[in-house]
Amino acid sequence: MLTTHGLPCACRIFTALQGGVGIYIDLVHRFWRTLEIGEGANIPEIVADSAQVTEQFRSLVDDVLARDISVIRDISRIVHDELHPEHAGYEEPIPNLVRRGRPQRQRNSTIRNLSFVEHVRNTGPRTNCDQGATSSGNTQSRTSLGTRRFMSIDLIPPRWKESIPDFMFQYIRGYTDAIPDGNCGFRCAAEFFLGDQERYGEIRSTVVGEIKKLPQQYTRVYLPETISNALYRIDWRGGRCGEEHWMVSDPDLWPIATHFNAVVVIFSIGGESSLIPNMTILPLENRYAATRPSKEIVMAFVNGNHYIILDMTPDFPLPSIPHYWRGLADYDVRD
Repeated sequence: MLTTHGLPCACRIFTALQGGVGIYIDLVHRFWRTLEIGEGANIPEIVADSAQVTEQFRSLVDDVLARDISVIRDISRIVHDELHPEHAGYEEPIPNLVRRGRPQRQRNSTIRNLSFVEHVRNTGPRTNCDQGATSSGNTQSRTSLGTRRFMSIDLIPPRWKESIPDFMFQYIRGYTDAIPDGNCGFRCAAEFFLGDQERYGEIRSTVVGEIKKLPQQYTRVYLPETISNALYRIDWRGGRCGEEHWMVSDPDLWPIATHFNAVVVIFSIGGESSLIPNMTILPLENRYAATRPSKEIVMAFVNGNHYIILDMTPDFPLPSIPHYWRGLADYDVRD
């Protein structure tokens, strides 16, 4: 029909009408575009070709946004690669076969660039979080675990680095990444408190147990989410998960702070996560007869979809404590 009458076939017209995208003007012969049928006739409006393309793209965007988060990520990656070809083509460097390992007394020396797996598993050059801390007296760094190791801040991926405000870099000494499988928030807690991010299931169980132990207090913490919905979201044992089982900050951090008697600092950086306030979370109970929290973890929620651990200098500025903490915590903790 296109070759004989200068019109798209019926199947193509039907598909275009069903999709609400219209028909490209260059598919219709000039005879039909200029034909005057008469007064009062329902003459279709001819839309510019560029407007049709734009409208179709918008309809595709709406369709993508209605899909699962994993589909959005995949399509975003495809569009990004198409718009920024200069970022493509990165490959593992050719290994230097002449070198025979790292010098014995230079543990931070490296003979090649790190792969993504090494970044996540923390098997590359590392820095100790207690660097720069004084050993005299009882001076204690606010970074609680002095033996914990972090990746150098110089190795942080560009997609995160560009989201961090410039003034914060003077306080960040390193970071620890978590495997991005939907459990990254709980993996960060497992890495810090249990020494292995693969034990994230234990952190999930710990949070569930804490909520059941103090249901009245956590009912207020999790508003507007109900306790039953929170328990369903957190109590996950299936490995990789979707957004319905992600950690939610700040509610999920209160049980962690209480159970481990820890200060939990959360920074929200870049993208939609920048709408979430930065805060310092304190325990709700004192179960260890301690005069102060014994640990401190600093986490960052980056670009609205990933958690990492930050190693901060002892003098980094703490965000404010939520005002409702005094109404939730026991008296001996507030005192």
